[in-house]
Amino acid sequence: MKALIIGYGSIGKRHFNILKNIPLISKVDIISNHYDNSICKSIYEFKDFDYYDYFIIASKTYLHYEHLCYIENNTKNKIILCEKPLFHEKKNLTIKNNNVYVGYNLRYHSLIEKLKILLSKNHLSDILYVDVLCESYLPNWRKNVDYRDSYSAKKEEGGGVLLDLSHEIDYIQFLFGKIVEIKSFQKKLSNLEINSDDFLIAIGRTIKNIYFTLRLNYFSKKNNRKISINTNDKYYEIDLFENRWIEVDLVNETTNKLIQFNIDETYYKMHYDVLQNNEYSCDYNQALETMRVISQIQEENL
Repeated sequence: MKALIIGYGSIGKRHFNILKNIPLISKVDIISNHYDNSICKSIYEFKDFDYYDYFIIASKTYLHYEHLCYIENNTKNKIILCEKPLFHEKKNLTIKNNNVYVGYNLRYHSLIEKLKILLSKNHLSDILYVDVLCESYLPNWRKNVDYRDSYSAKKEEGGGVLLDLSHEIDYIQFLFGKIVEIKSFQKKLSNLEINSDDFLIAIGRTIKNIYFTLRLNYFSKKNNRKISINTNDKYYEIDLFENRWIEVDLVNETTNKLIQFNIDETYYKMHYDVLQNNEYSCDYNQALETMRVISQIQEENL
């Protein structure tokens, strides 16, 4: 298979380095105006769609819609992976010609996979409440890049915690069911020199009648990414940053820690799944569900 990556920022580079090491992929090319070895500078200069089998849209979030439209209208029967989030705002686009997926790679984190299996086998039942937390410090995100110049800092380019950290919305629905109710508060609170939102707190309920809170921010000096689950019998804490699984009941606490976890593994497994199995992959309709929730939050906080 031959792959073409559109965009060569930090995420485009990551996809490039991973795809080079996947035996299924015989060739990886790039379209970017920032990379000297690009096959062309813009997707709108590109004509040879039939040569490639796999397209990865790794451009800035606000360009996803037009880039996906362009590929959809110029080729058929291809596999397209669009980086998350699908779009930067609500869009109406029907996909008829190709198979489209969205890059929610945290579905392939070993702890998320473990939780998914337990939930599917009903080994973790009677969930009362779930708390989802993701917080970090935006200036530390990208080495050798001034955070003020990144798309994350710019609302007009699709930045902000709601879009940047939409992984959390995706895996809430992936694990606990479609979100049917949500109330939120989204704001720019800190003194970071950005015009995008740096804080979100939401409460909601899924179709499985599981209540949850969602807390996101860009300004924490301590990195945290956790799922906390309360059931009638136990408390679970799934720490995606420290790679720990903690279970607590009235008598005991047990802690298991992953060894040598590498985030690149989640991308590697995601590409394999999209290209072969489609077991955990986020398809276009699922990504639209995440966009529905994002749009509802955006509209609630105008």
